[in-house]
Amino acid sequence: MRDITVEGRDVPKPIRFFTEANFPEYCLEAISKCGFVEPTPIQSQGWPMALKGRDLVGIAETGSGKTLAYLLPALVHVNAQPRLAYGDGPIILILAPTRELAVQIQEEAKKFGSHSNVRSTCIYGGAPKGPQIRDLKKGVEIVIATPGRLIDMLEACHTNLRRVTYLVLDEADRMLDMGFEPQIRKIVSQIRPDRQTLYWSATWPREVESLARQFLHNPYKVTIGSPELKANQSINQIVEVMSDHEKYPRLVKLLGELMDGSRILVFLETKRGCDQVTRQLRMDGWPALSIHGDKAQAERDWVLAEFKSGNSPIMTATDVAARGLDVKDIKCVINYDFPSCLEDYVHRIGRTGRAGAKGTAFTFFTLSNARYSKSLIKILQEAGQSVSPALAALARSSGTTGGSGVNFRSRGRGGGRGGFGNRVSGSNTIPIARGGKRWGFYHVKLKQIGNDEFGLFCFCRLLSVLLMTLDADVTYNDVLSDISIPHFLAASIFSAQSSETITFYRNTKLLVLLCFTSGIFRYLKWLERLFGVSLRQSFAYGFWNFSFTFLYHSTQVIAVLIGGISILSGRITAEQLTKFVMYTEWLIYSTWRVGDNWSTLMQSIGASEKVFQLMDLLPSKQFLSEGRKLQKLVGNIDFANVSFHYPSRMTIAALQHVNLSIHPNEVVAIVGLSGSGKSTLASLLLRLYEPTDGQILIDGVPLGELDIKWLREKIGFVGQEPRLFRMDVASNIKYGCAREVSHEEVEWAAKQAYAHEFIMSLPNGYETLVDNSLLSGGQKQRIAIARAILRDPTILLLDEATSALDTESEHYIKGILRNAKAKSSVIVIAHRLSTIQAADRIIVMDSGRIVEMGDHAELIRKSGLYARLANRQVDALA
Repeated sequence: MRDITVEGRDVPKPIRFFTEANFPEYCLEAISKCGFVEPTPIQSQGWPMALKGRDLVGIAETGSGKTLAYLLPALVHVNAQPRLAYGDGPIILILAPTRELAVQIQEEAKKFGSHSNVRSTCIYGGAPKGPQIRDLKKGVEIVIATPGRLIDMLEACHTNLRRVTYLVLDEADRMLDMGFEPQIRKIVSQIRPDRQTLYWSATWPREVESLARQFLHNPYKVTIGSPELKANQSINQIVEVMSDHEKYPRLVKLLGELMDGSRILVFLETKRGCDQVTRQLRMDGWPALSIHGDKAQAERDWVLAEFKSGNSPIMTATDVAARGLDVKDIKCVINYDFPSCLEDYVHRIGRTGRAGAKGTAFTFFTLSNARYSKSLIKILQEAGQSVSPALAALARSSGTTGGSGVNFRSRGRGGGRGGFGNRVSGSNTIPIARGGKRWGFYHVKLKQIGNDEFGLFCFCRLLSVLLMTLDADVTYNDVLSDISIPHFLAASIFSAQSSETITFYRNTKLLVLLCFTSGIFRYLKWLERLFGVSLRQSFAYGFWNFSFTFLYHSTQVIAVLIGGISILSGRITAEQLTKFVMYTEWLIYSTWRVGDNWSTLMQSIGASEKVFQLMDLLPSKQFLSEGRKLQKLVGNIDFANVSFHYPSRMTIAALQHVNLSIHPNEVVAIVGLSGSGKSTLASLLLRLYEPTDGQILIDGVPLGELDIKWLREKIGFVGQEPRLFRMDVASNIKYGCAREVSHEEVEWAAKQAYAHEFIMSLPNGYETLVDNSLLSGGQKQRIAIARAILRDPTILLLDEATSALDTESEHYIKGILRNAKAKSSVIVIAHRLSTIQAADRIIVMDSGRIVEMGDHAELIRKSGLYARLANRQVDALA
């Protein structure tokens, strides 16, 4: 057994065999089926502690069997509790930092829980909420969750933590690294204080210890090995020092040597690099798949399944797979890129050599990783591994390591890779002043040389190379600065022209020759501009790339020639020549990277100019603060002396001194010529705009004081051109509904809107995938009306919602309006006389003013604007 350090009072003795743990028979049967021979050290000491009901801190390396150390006592705990009643939340709550780890824990929970009828579910982000909500509503004894998604479920009242008496925080150090401490505190505050808490971590830094003291009461503490970060001694660690361009050939050679059907995990630092290496491997015939944070959850699950089953024995990954994933028979881990902190290195290689098995880890180490060399050597020596001469030489020449090399937890919370602070500061560096570029490049290059005493010695020799690379860099950057923004503008306009021509292809076909010739002329005009700017950009990149390639090879040749002569004359040694060549290569590579990144940066600046303009816009007042929510919305609407000018037409009044009251249980129709202000009234009521003068009152409360989101939930709106989203018909009808909706309610709403019959005629009925272009205008309007009815609105607002309906459907819709007014205030904006006649009151508008008001018969007798409009419709029908 490994060294076990135990702290606490009344410590139980460790067990040596599964039968000594006093587990129920169903647990022992499940253990036997899994083929486990004996408990791991953390299980041997952790099970007796957890089964006593005391709080427990467990510190053990990855792959040590921590999951079963808390999962089997959890099953025993569940079976000792009263059964769940309707509306109860879980009994066991397990918090995990990543969705991959959460899914893996649930797989184990299902495997062992099925023998005792203990139900479990997994709650994590990046996946649809529907199935997770249904599991919670049905009631489950065990919930495995990531903190963010669990808080979403709690705030939406889909579950509660009142029954939780067994809390597990798995990979606590990782959760704190990821900045989850506020979410963890918020969750734990909702759990009863007499719970049993199990707190698991691979390391024991100060912040992890501090949180444990606050959450746990009189806990046992068991440490397997050392609480400091150490690598698994059963893993053979091989570190190879090489340049970046040697990595891929070495990777291919290793795969050829290692591939025997076992799984090989390749770690890279960036998502882009992960995709590039995977693509290249597949092109070369290797069965590789990749996984990283930008992949959809379904794709990540599929990749993991293929990797676990052996269908794709090579998987490339970023650090998303560095913790928690327990895949059997990973023969080898390859660190293609060295991680940005030593803690990630240990957890990466910990994916192999799990559960007592042997494993191998290869690490490609470059000059850019030199600051980690001394700390890496310390880890290798503590694990009893040999240190290569090349790595030892690099450590000697790299001087003292910085904080990121010594401090294992250098990323910390709120900063480091991916931290908010870095993203903000990075965005502020985009608009770099051109006047400071030359000094900036001198500073970077001189700092690279001056880091070492030999750099100072060979300063004069390297200075000529420095000046040549600097001149190529500055020339290239000047050209890029001049053409990046014009290139983006030309490309965006060209793209818009192309998209517009394709979108309106029917108009182009109908207008035939004139439109076609004009479109081609516009297309060619912008294509020529884009071609000219792109040609300049390509020429600049080609010149820069050629300069650096030529400079690299010529420098190597000249250095070897002059160095050889100097060695023969005794002025320098062979060691000094080798070091000089390495420094020269490092310098040129660093300069090339600066130029390459600068190219990307300049293109980003051009592309992001419009984005920054949008980011500089201030949010509307209605979203800056939460407004009032009335206890009950009755539906009284008052327009009090409302005037409005559109921002783009400030000299033209869209509405002028409008005074109008709309009462509950009333259908009000608003009619008038086009441009008379009808739709503007609807836009103001929906708070898409704010009145220029006057105010709108809802149940006597100024509209601006009400909470905008709450108000829009109470309004059912159908516009002139309803939009359908690319989803099935049922989802389109449910879209925007704040409550849970059953399929029967969806069908009821569709029948009310007379859409059920045509929906059932579609290939898959309510499950048919549609978008905004697959249905006719009338069909889209009926679905939009069904969507509004389903919301059960207090205010129903129809803006030309029947314009595309046939006569029979419109006749039925009038019946809907009569039914809706029993519990809603109904506002209908329409031109059709047949729709208007169903209204209790008709408002006639002209030039932004209300000119007439009354019912149909009354307005006809007045022989005013409404009578003229009605007579014209009758004449048109005749």
